[in-house]
Amino acid sequence: MIASGDIEFRSADGVRLYGTIKAPEGLPRGLLLFCHGITSDRSEWGIFDKAAEALSRIGVGSLRFDFRGHGESVLPSEKIGLEGMADDVRAAWSRLMSLLDGPPLPSFVIGSSFGGGIAYRTVDRIGGAERAFLLAPVFDYLADITKTAPKWKAQLERKGTFSYSVLKLGGQIVEDARAMAPSDAPASLPVTIFHGTLDDDVPLESSRRFAADHPQCELIEVEGAGHVIAAPGDLDMEDDRSWALVDEVIRMILERIAPRLEA
Repeated sequence: MIASGDIEFRSADGVRLYGTIKAPEGLPRGLLLFCHGITSDRSEWGIFDKAAEALSRIGVGSLRFDFRGHGESVLPSEKIGLEGMADDVRAAWSRLMSLLDGPPLPSFVIGSSFGGGIAYRTVDRIGGAERAFLLAPVFDYLADITKTAPKWKAQLERKGTFSYSVLKLGGQIVEDARAMAPSDAPASLPVTIFHGTLDDDVPLESSRRFAADHPQCELIEVEGAGHVIAAPGDLDMEDDRSWALVDEVIRMILERIAPRLEA
């Protein structure tokens, strides 16, 4: 039986990770992993908390966790790398699967923004998942770093770190971004992408290109939404319009998951 509560586990390189399990109501019918965006944490401004609650009501147990350098993690943010984040996804996926003491259940992943591309690539390579759901995902990490931190190169040369929003990042994440192609192929995991038409952070065009190149991708353009399905400019999710958009996206996710659950 899956029990709700906070847990601690380790990534492949020994980094301590922290997460929260939400148990399903009744017997588990499926499992889902949440992967948050950069500068956020396992809650994703409350979006993941609300989604986990809704999933539990249809029998889906879930794990949402803090990536290295975020939330409860004590690893300094300048030591974050994309390969390390991928290791975190693998460790979290393994921990989620270990909750079962019976046969495998349908499994899913939800990834947001900077965590979305990593979540999709990693779970696709692990194999066995039914579907991914991505919120305004980043696929071209070097382009994202350059857009958010246009002076990253000069800052790295001068100080050894650069400012990315509220974080100090180091050279490892740039090296990993350079080595990671914007869209890895082949990718076999079916995916639904939700991307706001007014997103001024991660360009909608990046999701359109990914969908055009990957026939297993369903792209849903969320009319009037900004980044990560919030109302434009509502970075702290304080606008009722943001939560109306979130509720609609959660409804569409549940609509796609429910038929895949075992009776």
